Amino acid sequence: MEKLTLHKAIEIVLAESPNKTASTEEISNQIIKRKLYIQKDGGNVFPDQIFLRAKNYPELFELIGRTAVRLR
Repeated sequence: MEKLTLHKAIEIVLAESPNKTASTEEISNQIIKRKLYIQKDGGNVFPDQIFLRAKNYPELFELIGRTAVRLR
């Protein structure tokens, strides 16, 4: 399986979520559960990292406060 980037993993989770929206915690939990993205150090991705990465891709994601993200 090809290694996904974090923003691609976020896209996958959101594409399958109701209204293409989910909390950063839900996204983080799904990424970990499905092993969509693993950090270089082998650690898990945290909700704050989801927020920060989504913030870097405004063409892909809409932030809803600091705790939810919607796929554009």
